Amino acid sequence: MQYSNSDCSGECAIKNMLALAHQNGTIVAIYNNKDNTRAFWTGYICRIDDLYILLAHIQSSGLYDGYFLLELSSIYRIERDTPYLHKIEKLYQHNEQHHPELIQKTISIINDVLLFAKENLYVLSIQLLNSGYDDVIGTVKNVEDGFLHINVLDEYGICSGETTLELQTITRIACDTEDEHPIYQLMNFEK
Repeated sequence: MQYSNSDCSGECAIKNMLALAHQNGTIVAIYNNKDNTRAFWTGYICRIDDLYILLAHIQSSGLYDGYFLLELSSIYRIERDTPYLHKIEKLYQHNEQHHPELIQKTISIINDVLLFAKENLYVLSIQLLNSGYDDVIGTVKNVEDGFLHINVLDEYGICSGETTLELQTITRIACDTEDEHPIYQLMNFEK
């Protein structure tokens, strides 16, 4: 159910704007870093639930850049219909870019992202508790009972152990983005 912006404020209004961008298939810029208010994520909204949004991320050059799972409550600003966003959309289309389909298998966006990453052996960078850092980098080993088990990878793509974390502590996931590609490639060299 959507509310008019006069019926809600804050997170509700943001969620409505994101839902409209998703429905219309428009590219957006999302701001969620209060320590760096010039930083933003650009792309198409794939899914929204009560806790997260899934963004098909696009580089400023219009190239594919994986997915970002962002905590809905962290989003404080959204841009739409700007010349910059039109430029990125044109480049994305001109370069014939597309994002692999992330199929909805559960009612939870976070579970679907983790299943997608596990099935494709994608490297994830995970931020915990709004730390502002990539606290865990690795591949999904398993998801069960509210916990995520990760094969931790170092910067050389070598497994350096395992870690287990509570799903509810995750505030951002980057999946198959430019930052994870070198680790993914190095990981595959090691096989």
